[in-house]
Amino acid sequence: MRKYLGPGILFAATAIGVSHLVQSTRAGADYGWNLWWIILLANVIKFPFFEFGTRYANATGKSLIDGYKDLGKWAVWAYSASTLVSIFTVTGAVSIVTAGLFAHLTHWSGSFGLLAVGVFVLCFLWLALGKFKFLNRSIKLITGLLFISTFIAFASVVGEMGLQLENSNAPDWTNIADITFVLALVGWMPTAVDLSVWNSIWTVEKMDAQDVGRNKNKVIGEFHLGYWLSAVLALLFLGLGTLLMYGGEELPNTAVGFTGELISLYTTALGPDFRMVIVLSASAAMFSTTLSVFDGYGRTIGELTKALWGRKRMPYWVAVGITAFGGWILVWKFQDKLSGLVDLAMLISFVIAPLVATLNHILVHKSEFPATHRPRRWLTGWSILGLIVLSALTAYYIWRRIFM
Repeated sequence: MRKYLGPGILFAATAIGVSHLVQSTRAGADYGWNLWWIILLANVIKFPFFEFGTRYANATGKSLIDGYKDLGKWAVWAYSASTLVSIFTVTGAVSIVTAGLFAHLTHWSGSFGLLAVGVFVLCFLWLALGKFKFLNRSIKLITGLLFISTFIAFASVVGEMGLQLENSNAPDWTNIADITFVLALVGWMPTAVDLSVWNSIWTVEKMDAQDVGRNKNKVIGEFHLGYWLSAVLALLFLGLGTLLMYGGEELPNTAVGFTGELISLYTTALGPDFRMVIVLSASAAMFSTTLSVFDGYGRTIGELTKALWGRKRMPYWVAVGITAFGGWILVWKFQDKLSGLVDLAMLISFVIAPLVATLNHILVHKSEFPATHRPRRWLTGWSILGLIVLSALTAYYIWRRIFM
């Protein structure tokens, strides 16, 4: 199993970021336990489309982008458009939270914009020089550290306070602000559907030529581990937000202010002696998310340029540099509007989710796809149901924004 341990954990590291530390915590602080089913539903309905990315890569030895090319140039162009729409908002959203945590880690009192530049430069150098191997080796420890510290914090709070199930406040389903928050939560829970392409790329990177079409259960099982690990963590963050922040003051809207509240949440649960461990683990987790996002977009841009124009891939370091620069522009613009940037990134991901989900479903159900790796009927039904739910929610949101 150890040979295949990597892409699924990378997926978890990407997911366990803004959607968990920010949105799940905000959900608990504002609505208490009420949104637990939304978090669970989002993880359940999106599961097949992420799983199909790993399944396709294992069966064919190719990424989903290669599969889209086989469907026709229109599919590659459609995915390219979705990437263009989301790349800088996603990068900016994860980076602004990372910079906020680094401010607490380093006791930074200077320009937040300058600190953000430092984060981008560090990520760029880390990936441009080390690439996948460096990322793959460091991510497992970071993700494990965050999971353990979060579980201990949650268990400590529950042991002292109980579950406080009465802390529950239903969203106002006639209020566009409440609807927007809930749908933004769905958009990145556990993460954006278009990131399923990254998991296919990481799976291919991890495989040897002789592994194509083999060890399906181990490869997919490793993905399951990472996926459901991130789902459990989302519920734990919701619980911490509910138990320690519900009914309190409105959360700060700056990156430094919000991350300070997040650190205080852990400190309250575990005690002040654990503050540095908390700051380190949270900073490392968000840094790993930012690294994964930069790496994912860097590789995706390279694959897309090759698929569209049939030439060599754009150099990895150039693609990462473009991703970093565009993300920094948004961090600079939204540095005092954390929730606005996060919600924008998540809503964009939410709206484009049905497109990518449909492409992934088509790929693993084509007649040319190996029969040994084709999804079973129950998973096909699950996928169709997910497509219906995602499409209906997207249509509902667009209708509300236009006509209400």
